[in-house]
Amino acid sequence: MLVIGLVAMFNYLTRVADGTGVEADYRNELPEFVYRGRTEAVQRPGPQQWPPVDTSIELLSALPAAQAAWSHWRVYVLDSADPISPATRSRLRSIAARAACDGSVEPPDEPDAADGDTLVRFADKLSRTPWLMGQADADALRSTGLDDRAILHVIAVVAYQSAESRLRIGLSALARSAG
Repeated sequence: MLVIGLVAMFNYLTRVADGTGVEADYRNELPEFVYRGRTEAVQRPGPQQWPPVDTSIELLSALPAAQAAWSHWRVYVLDSADPISPATRSRLRSIAARAACDGSVEPPDEPDAADGDTLVRFADKLSRTPWLMGQADADALRSTGLDDRAILHVIAVVAYQSAESRLRIGLSALARSAG
Protein backbone atom coordinates (compact mmCIF):
# COMPACT_ATOMS: atom_id res chain seq x y z
CA MET A 1 0.00 0.00 0.00
CA LEU A 2 2.85 2.37 0.82
CA VAL A 3 4.34 1.89 -2.65
CA ILE A 4 0.98 2.68 -4.27
CA GLY A 5 0.76 5.87 -2.19
CA LEU A 6 4.31 6.88 -3.10
CA VAL A 7 3.68 6.30 -6.81
CA ALA A 8 0.50 8.36 -6.63
CA MET A 9 2.26 11.23 -4.85
CA PHE A 10 5.16 11.14 -7.31
CA ASN A 11 2.56 11.27 -10.08
CA TYR A 12 1.06 14.38 -8.48
CA LEU A 13 4.36 16.15 -7.94
CA THR A 14 5.69 15.53 -11.45
CA ARG A 15 2.53 16.95 -12.99
CA VAL A 16 2.69 20.05 -10.82
CA ALA A 17 6.37 20.54 -11.69
CA ASP A 18 5.88 19.87 -15.40
CA GLY A 19 2.70 21.93 -15.62
CA THR A 20 4.25 24.96 -13.95
CA GLY A 21 7.76 24.60 -15.35
CA VAL A 22 9.35 24.26 -11.91
CA GLU A 23 13.00 23.28 -12.21
CA ALA A 24 14.96 21.49 -9.49
CA ASP A 25 17.01 23.94 -7.43
CA TYR A 26 19.38 21.30 -6.11
CA ARG A 27 22.11 19.10 -7.51
CA ASN A 28 21.50 15.39 -7.90
CA GLU A 29 23.31 12.37 -9.23
CA LEU A 30 20.73 11.59 -11.89
CA PRO A 31 21.37 12.70 -15.46
CA GLU A 32 19.14 15.50 -16.67
CA PHE A 33 16.10 14.26 -18.59
CA VAL A 34 16.29 15.34 -22.21
CA TYR A 35 13.29 14.68 -24.39
CA ARG A 36 14.42 13.40 -27.76
CA GLY A 37 11.07 13.29 -29.51
CA ARG A 38 10.71 9.53 -29.29
CA THR A 39 8.56 9.06 -26.22
CA GLU A 40 4.85 8.69 -26.82
CA ALA A 41 1.98 8.17 -24.46
CA VAL A 42 0.72 4.62 -24.26
CA GLN A 43 -2.50 4.08 -26.19
CA ARG A 44 -5.35 4.01 -23.72
CA PRO A 45 -7.74 1.06 -23.90
CA GLY A 46 -11.41 1.78 -24.34
CA PRO A 47 -13.53 2.12 -21.18
CA GLN A 48 -14.89 -1.41 -21.62
CA GLN A 49 -11.33 -2.69 -21.06
CA TRP A 50 -10.51 -0.56 -18.01
CA PRO A 51 -9.76 -2.45 -14.80
CA PRO A 52 -12.58 -2.51 -12.26
CA VAL A 53 -12.18 0.19 -9.61
CA ASP A 54 -13.60 -0.33 -6.14
CA THR A 55 -14.79 3.11 -5.04
CA SER A 56 -15.61 1.80 -1.55
CA ILE A 57 -11.91 1.41 -0.69
CA GLU A 58 -10.73 4.05 1.74
CA LEU A 59 -7.71 5.70 0.17
CA LEU A 60 -4.64 5.37 2.39
CA SER A 61 -6.74 3.99 5.28
CA ALA A 62 -3.76 2.04 6.62
CA LEU A 63 -1.88 5.33 7.01
CA PRO A 64 -4.20 7.54 9.12
CA ALA A 65 -2.03 10.68 9.07
CA ALA A 66 -1.57 10.42 5.30
CA GLN A 67 -5.31 9.76 4.90
CA ALA A 68 -6.15 12.90 6.89
CA ALA A 69 -3.70 15.03 4.91
CA TRP A 70 -4.91 13.60 1.58
CA SER A 71 -8.56 14.22 2.53
CA HIS A 72 -7.79 17.82 3.51
CA TRP A 73 -5.92 18.38 0.25
CA ARG A 74 -8.81 16.81 -1.70
CA VAL A 75 -11.31 19.22 -0.18
CA TYR A 76 -9.10 22.20 -0.96
CA VAL A 77 -8.31 21.17 -4.55
CA LEU A 78 -11.70 19.79 -5.57
CA ASP A 79 -14.30 21.57 -3.48
CA SER A 80 -13.26 25.22 -3.41
CA ALA A 81 -15.07 27.51 -5.82
CA ASP A 82 -12.24 29.93 -6.40
CA PRO A 83 -10.49 30.75 -8.74
CA ILE A 84 -12.03 28.17 -11.11
CA SER A 85 -15.63 27.01 -10.98
CA PRO A 86 -16.82 23.67 -9.61
CA ALA A 87 -18.00 22.78 -13.14
CA THR A 88 -14.49 23.38 -14.49
CA ARG A 89 -13.01 21.29 -11.67
CA SER A 90 -15.44 18.49 -12.50
CA ARG A 91 -14.51 18.66 -16.18
CA LEU A 92 -10.78 18.58 -15.36
CA ARG A 93 -11.24 15.59 -13.03
CA SER A 94 -13.08 13.72 -15.76
CA ILE A 95 -10.31 14.38 -18.31
CA ALA A 96 -7.58 13.26 -15.90
CA ALA A 97 -9.54 10.18 -14.82
CA ARG A 98 -10.13 9.14 -18.44
CA ALA A 99 -6.40 9.54 -19.15
CA ALA A 100 -5.67 7.19 -16.23
CA CYS A 101 -8.37 4.70 -17.32
CA ASP A 102 -10.30 5.31 -14.10
CA GLY A 103 -14.02 4.84 -14.64
CA SER A 104 -14.92 5.85 -11.08
CA VAL A 105 -15.24 9.55 -12.04
CA GLU A 106 -18.35 10.36 -14.01
CA PRO A 107 -18.10 12.78 -16.91
CA PRO A 108 -19.75 16.14 -16.17
CA ASP A 109 -23.30 16.68 -17.40
CA GLU A 110 -22.62 20.08 -18.91
CA PRO A 111 -20.89 20.77 -22.22
CA ASP A 112 -17.50 22.47 -22.35
CA ALA A 113 -17.47 26.26 -22.22
CA ALA A 114 -16.05 28.35 -25.07
CA ASP A 115 -12.54 27.89 -23.67
CA GLY A 116 -13.19 24.15 -23.28
CA ASP A 117 -11.04 23.05 -26.19
CA THR A 118 -7.96 24.82 -24.81
CA LEU A 119 -8.69 23.60 -21.29
CA VAL A 120 -9.32 20.05 -22.50
CA ARG A 121 -6.08 20.01 -24.52
CA PHE A 122 -4.10 21.35 -21.56
CA ALA A 123 -5.58 18.85 -19.08
CA ASP A 124 -5.22 15.93 -21.46
CA LYS A 125 -1.59 16.78 -22.26
CA LEU A 126 -0.72 17.25 -18.58
CA SER A 127 -2.40 13.92 -17.79
CA ARG A 128 -0.90 11.83 -20.58
CA THR A 129 2.41 13.49 -21.50
CA PRO A 130 3.48 15.85 -18.71
CA TRP A 131 7.09 15.81 -19.94
CA LEU A 132 5.94 17.70 -23.05
CA MET A 133 4.42 20.63 -21.15
CA GLY A 134 5.95 24.01 -21.88
CA GLN A 135 5.43 27.74 -21.61
CA ALA A 136 3.14 27.72 -24.65
CA ASP A 137 0.66 25.51 -22.79
CA ALA A 138 0.28 27.96 -19.92
CA ASP A 139 0.16 30.84 -22.40
CA ALA A 140 -2.72 29.13 -24.21
CA LEU A 141 -4.69 29.08 -20.94
CA ARG A 142 -3.81 32.72 -20.30
CA SER A 143 -5.23 33.55 -23.73
CA THR A 144 -8.62 32.26 -22.50
CA GLY A 145 -8.56 34.77 -19.63
CA LEU A 146 -7.18 32.58 -16.86
CA ASP A 147 -4.65 34.23 -14.58
CA ASP A 148 -1.67 32.45 -13.01
CA ARG A 149 -3.59 31.57 -9.84
CA ALA A 150 -6.36 29.94 -11.88
CA ILE A 151 -3.80 28.08 -14.00
CA LEU A 152 -2.15 26.75 -10.85
CA HIS A 153 -5.56 25.48 -9.71
CA VAL A 154 -6.13 23.82 -13.10
CA ILE A 155 -2.77 22.08 -12.71
CA ALA A 156 -3.56 21.10 -9.10
CA VAL A 157 -6.92 19.54 -10.04
CA VAL A 158 -5.48 17.54 -12.95
CA ALA A 159 -2.48 16.43 -10.87
CA TYR A 160 -4.68 15.53 -7.89
CA GLN A 161 -7.07 13.45 -10.00
CA SER A 162 -4.17 11.72 -11.75
CA ALA A 163 -2.78 10.75 -8.35
CA GLU A 164 -6.16 9.73 -6.90
CA SER A 165 -6.95 7.61 -9.95
CA ARG A 166 -3.67 5.77 -9.52
CA LEU A 167 -4.41 5.25 -5.84
CA ARG A 168 -7.85 3.82 -6.65
CA ILE A 169 -6.62 1.60 -9.46
CA GLY A 170 -3.63 0.36 -7.45
CA LEU A 171 -5.61 -0.31 -4.27
CA SER A 172 -8.35 -2.05 -6.28
CA ALA A 173 -5.73 -4.31 -7.91
CA LEU A 174 -4.21 -5.01 -4.49
CA ALA A 175 -7.63 -5.92 -3.09
CA ARG A 176 -8.34 -8.24 -6.06
CA SER A 177 -4.99 -10.02 -5.64
CA ALA A 178 -5.54 -10.46 -1.89
CA GLY A 179 -9.08 -11.74 -2.34
